[in-house]
Amino acid sequence: MPTLTLQQIRAGTGGIILSGRNDGAFSRFTIDSRAAGPGDFFFAIKGRSLDGHDFLSDAVSKGARGLAAHRDMDELRLFPAVIMVKDTTRALHDLASWVRRQSEVTVIGVTGTTGKTTTKDFIATLLGKNVLKSEGNLNNQYGLPVSLLRLQPKQRFAVLEMGMSTPGEIASLCRISAPSVGVVTNISPVHMETMGSIRNVALAKAELLDALPRDGLAVINGDDSWVVRMSRRFKGRILSYGFQEHNRYRATHIRFLGVRGMSFTLVVGSRRFPVTARVIGKHALANLLAAVAVADGLGVPIPTILRRIPSVRPAGLRGEIVKLPNGALVLNDAYNSNPRALHAAVEMLAGFPCSGRRVLVAGDMLELGTQSRALHTQAGRFIGNQKKISMLITVGPQATLLADGARRSAYRGEIQSFRNAGDAAAFLRNYTQRGDVILVKGSRGIALERAIEALKEPL
Repeated sequence: MPTLTLQQIRAGTGGIILSGRNDGAFSRFTIDSRAAGPGDFFFAIKGRSLDGHDFLSDAVSKGARGLAAHRDMDELRLFPAVIMVKDTTRALHDLASWVRRQSEVTVIGVTGTTGKTTTKDFIATLLGKNVLKSEGNLNNQYGLPVSLLRLQPKQRFAVLEMGMSTPGEIASLCRISAPSVGVVTNISPVHMETMGSIRNVALAKAELLDALPRDGLAVINGDDSWVVRMSRRFKGRILSYGFQEHNRYRATHIRFLGVRGMSFTLVVGSRRFPVTARVIGKHALANLLAAVAVADGLGVPIPTILRRIPSVRPAGLRGEIVKLPNGALVLNDAYNSNPRALHAAVEMLAGFPCSGRRVLVAGDMLELGTQSRALHTQAGRFIGNQKKISMLITVGPQATLLADGARRSAYRGEIQSFRNAGDAAAFLRNYTQRGDVILVKGSRGIALERAIEALKEPL
């Protein structure tokens, strides 16, 4: 992390030093009092439901010594160094932007409906050492600037995930981070309660491309019509990836290898390379192709990229494989869900080598607004047409529409519906056996990973 003096923090935030030495230095910055540590600088952020000013004592008890606040309170005296600002969220943004401007780092912004976190992680792996990346899915107006405040002078690249739920959010993140490379993974109907239409989702994601300089680089999913359409507004260099022949970066001759991942032929222009990677499903393979395009576009030699590909790993709850005590396998893709991601996961399950039964555990897909009923039913019909899936288990009230859609199709497998993850796990403990493969997929609010944790307990 950068070491910033109190005077530099004042310059970056535009605040006023109330206490502390100008040469006092800080190298860790946090907005969460629970995560504060010795010597940290704490930004008292006022959020929608919580106000960091109410947790100053907690931050101090964890060892925090610096503070940015916008309320005058007695607790300010607990901190050896205090900067008063007009608004702590704006101050956080301004300081992160100030740190970014002091560096010659190449910033890579990653957005899209699905695959952002995995793509971000894969890019960081293929770029090698001296790379800053967002931790987890810290991709909003708080997480991204905190990530930037971890930037080290020696780091050449910063790979930052950019999420949104309303228009203008990605534009704001770009003003902070000034990306010169933008990656758009795909566009699907999400956040429909706030966005209203998939066109609005595409326009919001396009804010990343709008922010790129003319000599920048856009890496796009060339198989996604919405992404291709929005990319036309960018006049700089564009690299496309996908599975269709017009893309520069493609994967052909794809084989599922079970727990060993997938093998395929990597196509880069006219060149072809045999590759084996620890990824599962074509959606994860698409994320890897995006990472290859970024690394190649930034000058990493193809032989170096090929040496690094075996090191890529999916993040937690995003395609990891769990072996249960009874010998069954779980494909844990429980981090989140939407129609596109569910389709990709179903195809992953159908293609996964299996000596027993394939079981799909699907939870509610949230934040679909007025289209929720239709999208759940359509997804159910898609599931119902998969002949290789022996059982569909739905979890949650909206997921029952998946079951309805499957029944209306040609689905011949068994269907069970449960209210929560615990009930589903109890059923699965008695149903599954060695050789079975269980795919778990649902929105974050359903927390289907609880079912997996219950299944991992010895019988």
